[in-house]
Amino acid sequence: KQDFPEIIRTARVEGDGWQISLNFKNKNFNENMFYFTDPDFLHMFSFPLIKGDPSTALDEPFSLLVTRSAAERYFGAQDPFGKIIRYNDRFDFQITGVLEDIPSNSHFRFDFLASFNSLEKISGIRSLQSWGGSNHATYIQLAPDADAAVLEARLPEQVRTYHPRLSTRYVLQSLTSIHLGGNIPGELEPNSHMKYVYIFSAVALFILIIGCFNALNLSTARSVMRAKEVGVRKVVGAGRRELVLQFLGESVVYALVSFALSLGAAHLLVGWFGRLLGRNLTFHLSRESGLSLGFFGLALLVGLISGLYPAFLLSSFQPVTIFRGKLRAISQRGSFFRSSFV
Repeated sequence: KQDFPEIIRTARVEGDGWQISLNFKNKNFNENMFYFTDPDFLHMFSFPLIKGDPSTALDEPFSLLVTRSAAERYFGAQDPFGKIIRYNDRFDFQITGVLEDIPSNSHFRFDFLASFNSLEKISGIRSLQSWGGSNHATYIQLAPDADAAVLEARLPEQVRTYHPRLSTRYVLQSLTSIHLGGNIPGELEPNSHMKYVYIFSAVALFILIIGCFNALNLSTARSVMRAKEVGVRKVVGAGRRELVLQFLGESVVYALVSFALSLGAAHLLVGWFGRLLGRNLTFHLSRESGLSLGFFGLALLVGLISGLYPAFLLSSFQPVTIFRGKLRAISQRGSFFRSSFV
């Protein structure tokens, strides 16, 4: 922050899932969601303070912020502000603020957030000033017109200035790429990888294609049952275009009704499915207008794809062939296609 004017805020975060002991009035707790950070953290991220001043809450050594649920666990209905919590039976932290509970989709979560300068008293200042140390993650916020690639290219020069013998290479990672960044060593919490999104999407697409084939097979199998309907409509003047539009329309309606039913099923079952997997799953398609439109378009496409062949097959029937009962060849041709799709 001192050497690069394009960096407007910085925040170090250290904790790495430590198992620590906290004590309040003879009540002991073992915690692993306790982190240390710099004051800029509260200005860089949107973790709202319910009580306390974000400008000063993490300035002093042994200042401590707690989340709403952690405060209830320790203090019940009492006001936690100003209370003292004992850290590892050695240091006293004073609560200077209460945070709203951290959302489950945050890339790391915490119950306690202590001032980073407390570590000078706990671990000693030497460990914090080591250029080869990698105990903490460092977040930086750039000015709106700054170029991250240009800044990254200047980092080796800074390392040589302060530690000529250090071979460590520092790179920048955007905040939005952390969750699917592939479990880089030293992450504050385990994350995932984009390849799994591709794998599960491919599985979903494969299941959808099987569904299209099944719908196509059922429609083709029912074509002989609707042959007389086609014959009568052609006799009274319906053209092939009208018949194709009718059967395609039916297929699209089936797909859209199925889509609506699937949305209802997803809303009903996502909680149960999440508990089965041990994950906190949510389903809020209404909040994602782009995704909603994409799924609606996909439903239309599925209806068109699964209805295209049956529509052209049914509309090709000739009234003379139908009313003379000579549909066996057509039925055999449909059977060949059904077997191919199976």
